[in-house]
Amino acid sequence: MSNGTKFYLIACVTLGSVMWGGVRSLLLEEGVLELNPNEMIPTWLRIVVMLLFLFPILRAIGSIDRLVWMLGASVAVGFLPGVPLMPYVREGAHLVFIVTALVIVVRKYPFIFSGLRRSLPLKLYFGFLVLCALSIAVNHLLGGTVWQLKVGIAELILYGAFGVVMAALAAPVPSARDNLANLIDGFAWAALGQAIVALAAIVLLLETPLVPGNDTVLGLGYWDRMKTTFANPDQAGVFFAVTISLLIWWANKQSGRIARFSALTYLQLAPWFLIATGSRTGRIAALFAMVVCLVRRSTKPRSAQKAISYQWPAPPKLSQVL
Repeated sequence: MSNGTKFYLIACVTLGSVMWGGVRSLLLEEGVLELNPNEMIPTWLRIVVMLLFLFPILRAIGSIDRLVWMLGASVAVGFLPGVPLMPYVREGAHLVFIVTALVIVVRKYPFIFSGLRRSLPLKLYFGFLVLCALSIAVNHLLGGTVWQLKVGIAELILYGAFGVVMAALAAPVPSARDNLANLIDGFAWAALGQAIVALAAIVLLLETPLVPGNDTVLGLGYWDRMKTTFANPDQAGVFFAVTISLLIWWANKQSGRIARFSALTYLQLAPWFLIATGSRTGRIAALFAMVVCLVRRSTKPRSAQKAISYQWPAPPKLSQVL
């Protein structure tokens, strides 16, 4: 996939997220009343915003590589507007998971079953889903409400799609490694897009007096803290913390100077973005991310790698010294 296509897809996703935040901020009075946007915002407007998110995903249906790339990029979307008949789609990643799983099932990719047969964690995961389905059925037969049945089925659809995608990514085929690289590449592009949104949010917060609400500064702020397109500052803080180690790995795999410079610039700004969120959870996640960078060989500084891999000369023999 060309860089132009990636830029187009990430621009659609990012602009859609910013637009949804602006709609919430304007119609819900910057979140001061803490109202449910799915109840206060008209249904037709929520459907239009959902179609904006769905458009780049539908463009990627023709290629599994593009869908996997969109799956990585969808992490930065945040939560989506609720629409009728889709109660299980609450975040951007949920929507891509379901579409990707449908494409995999419809095209009957054979490597899913090979990955399921060879992976014990996947067997345990699908066994847990079967147990959940039995629990939902028993609960309904023993007097459960229709609402409980709907919620149970919605969750089964979401977690079933998640299992199908995991089985495809974990399959023992050569393309599985490429899928993982595409997944992280999409995540890296989403992080770079979030960096632009974060810079705009910080400028707006500095220029705007303190305003109470959950969706201040066009939906990019939470009171005087930054949350960009996420639901709250904690999610934004964890996102910026997790991207540190992944962007280092991604930058090491890039050959172009622009990509490396963009990753280096983001790594310089990510700690400041984390501070702007004011998230204590994000700071704890950043600590773990730094430990990962120091432990994993692929994310260590080059000087440290050379020092570790350097073969020191053997000490001279006593006869040579004498």
